[in-house]
Amino acid sequence: MRLLIVALLLVGCNSVALKSNGATIAGAVSKPNGNAPFPALVLLHGCGGPQPGNTLWAAELNKWGYVTMEVDSFFHRRVKEICTDPKRVTVSERVVDAYAALDYLRTLTFVDKERIGVMGWSHGAMVVESALWQQRRINEPRFKTGVAMYPWCDRTTLYAPMLVIVGSADDWTPSSRCSVYRDNEKVELLPSTTLGRCERTWATRSGTATKPRCELGWT
Repeated sequence: MRLLIVALLLVGCNSVALKSNGATIAGAVSKPNGNAPFPALVLLHGCGGPQPGNTLWAAELNKWGYVTMEVDSFFHRRVKEICTDPKRVTVSERVVDAYAALDYLRTLTFVDKERIGVMGWSHGAMVVESALWQQRRINEPRFKTGVAMYPWCDRTTLYAPMLVIVGSADDWTPSSRCSVYRDNEKVELLPSTTLGRCERTWATRSGTATKPRCELGWT
């Protein structure tokens, strides 16, 4: 069943397998129409593994002009989920996965190597926070920006701007925890009801988009 789900999620994409500190991760790259090079986003799933909603996001981001790479940190590790035991695949391991994806995207001729961001959901959003820690990869390529959707916020000193999207009714990753970022000039905090303007805020602050867009009004 797991193999079938992954196969369905990767249909129509350029599927790759990458080494990540001795492990193997799966990735699905898709790109927009138009003239390259394009900005790009590494997409990190939550504790339940890749979900159809992640792929829907990738398709929408492609319409906005972004290359996307959906990273599956679980399949080759033979893990189905880590919601019940986060030690099966740790945040630290997934940070290495995210940077393996960044390094791969930088090899693609249609990707703008200076405009690659990272976006994650829930556990993947925690990975975004950790990946943007200011002490990461000081003398190596780093992410231009990050988007953390519903993270378990834990104040981190960041090297790049990060958009944090929270839900007030979320009882897994309470939005109240994200108040630690309220006075952080690198962090933009948005409730999910204003998600329609998130891409405008993020684009203008990070320079990752060619123009601001605000078509979406998802909640």
